[in-house]
Parts: sequence; C-alpha cells; structure tokens
Amino acid sequence: MTNICLLLTYPKTLLMRSGSKNGITDESYTAIWLCSLGVGGYNRHQYQKCLLREKILNKLDFVDAHIHFWDFQHPDLRYEQYEGDFVHPQLGERFMELAESNYLVDDYIAETRNSNVVKAVHVQAAIGIEDPVKETEWLQQAAERTGFPQGIIAHASLKDPDVAEVLERHCEYPNMRGVRD
Repeated sequence: MTNICLLLTYPKTLLMRSGSKNGITDESYTAIWLCSLGVGGYNRHQYQKCLLREKILNKLDFVDAHIHFWDFQHPDLRYEQYEGDFVHPQLGERFMELAESNYLVDDYIAETRNSNVVKAVHVQAAIGIEDPVKETEWLQQAAERTGFPQGIIAHASLKDPDVAEVLERHCEYPNMRGVRD
C-alpha cells in the first residue's frame, strides 16, 4: 500500500540562495520547510528533527496540494500581486523576491526530484488577466509536456454573468479540477 502525504513547498531559491545553510543540503530543504513552518531561523533542535523527518519522508510518496508557477514573459499572463505593496502573511517582504524570475514546472520538478512528489495541484497564480482560461491552457500544455501538474485549480469569478462559459472553457482541459474565486 502506498502512503500519500500532503506537502507544501516554496521555491528553493527563496528558502536558500545557494549551497547550504547551517549544513542543510538542497535535498533536505523540503523537510526543513515542513519542520520550520517558515523561512530562516533554524535552531539545532529543529535541524535534528528535520534530519529524522527527512529519512522518514524519503520513504513516502507526496501530493503537493498547493503550488504556483509563473512566467513573466508569457504574453497572456499577468501577476498583479507583484505589482503593488502586497505583503505575504508567511513570507513577508521576501515575497517580492519571487518576482525576480520565472518559476516554471521544470524548476519545480528539478527542486522536488529527491522528495518523492508524485502529484501536484496548481492553484491559480495569474491575477488580473483578461482571460483566466489562458493560465489553464498554459498549465495543461506544461502537464502534457512534463506530467506536472496533475490538477489545476483555475480562476473564475462566480459573480460574472458569463461564468458558465468560462467554466466550460476551463473544463476543456483534462487536468482542470476546480475554481478559485
């Protein structure tokens, strides 16, 4: 029987700039995130617990239930959250560092290759775009090329009088699983 756990990750580049921090390797950053429940400030006790959890976690398959990809060069996608003074509740001011580069499905696959992530669900990240189905289309193309993400939570404004048509268009893509309003 396969054990499935839920996993929440942020890009490794935000958690660690390069190499290792306090002896924490690239392979263990996901376990570190689970243990620390935040960015930075690892103490020895947390580190030891993380190493133990990493050994356990490496034996389990994971479903990452909430990921975001972004491509600032995509002509149809926009990310309003990076255009203002938004402060992320967990990442704080460091959130804006994410806008320094794209984070694509290939980056995610490379970062989680040693973490037994077997499936992932992308939750809408493009905010302020004219046609929210463009993000679903982009994600489905990535899924067909790489196998990730297996689930797409798309955007649809449930107050929009044309919401039925938007939902129908989203549902043309086989990995579409739900909406975020």
